[in-house]
Amino acid sequence: MGILRLSHGEGTQQLLEESSKRFGLGVLDEPESGLSFTGQLQLLARVLSFLDGGGQVILRTHSPLLAFGVAYKGELV
Repeated sequence: MGILRLSHGEGTQQLLEESSKRFGLGVLDEPESGLSFTGQLQLLARVLSFLDGGGQVILRTHSPLLAFGVAYKGELV
């Protein structure tokens, strides 16, 4: 399905999934915007998987869930 046919939250998820396969650095500006709590959990899992694979993330968020998840992993600067 084309990204333009997805909701904002679904598009963010798909873009992150596709980009994480190609790039070593992800810059995410409030990626939780438009996501349900379940979507935020999925996003956190993708971000942590990306970090585990050696990727780096610059994350700007208002989500305590994402901030804590990344900080708990010891990746927050």
